[in-house]
Amino acid sequence: MDPGYTLGRHILKEAISFNNRNGWQPKTILMQNNGIIATGSHYREVVAALAMAKECARILAGAALLRGPVCVNDYNVHRIASRADEEYRKRLLIYP
Repeated sequence: MDPGYTLGRHILKEAISFNNRNGWQPKTILMQNNGIIATGSHYREVVAALAMAKECARILAGAALLRGPVCVNDYNVHRIASRADEEYRKRLLIYP
């Protein structure tokens, strides 16, 4: 897709669709061959999302050297995401 207005409108449409399906906004949007968009209600939230994305990229690059990453299945993703300690960590990332 060409950059500019058309791409921006497409990203907005997809972000709204994601929110409608999941009930929350994505913190990062990865664009194939075009970089990353980080979102947040405060600049510190955006900086935290970018720092986590950078750490994730570092870990994935290391895993690629060791035969690739081993992903967690959907059941465990949801189980971990709903734990009380994970909810506490999520609240720490919210800035006024």
